Amino acid sequence: MRAEIRDNASGRQYSVRSQYLLGADGGRRVASLIGVEYEGLGVITQTATLHVSADFSPWAKDPDVLIRWIHSPQAGVLVVMVPMGPDQ
Repeated sequence: MRAEIRDNASGRQYSVRSQYLLGADGGRRVASLIGVEYEGLGVITQTATLHVSADFSPWAKDPDVLIRWIHSPQAGVLVVMVPMGPDQ
């Protein structure tokens, strides 16, 4: 198999030959581009990552808990809070 590779940062393009191709894009594009059928679960969730500085102590009272899972039934979303940085 031959693949055409483009480095998005530099715009450089080149070819590589391989026996296998791994398309780690969750089934969104690679399989259809090379004409093969996708196997797997496909998209199972949508996520967004935010880094914020805020006082969440009214909702996160136990300082020994590292990861908090908070579900908002009104919005239908699950929020995962992980303290990070020097002032956790």
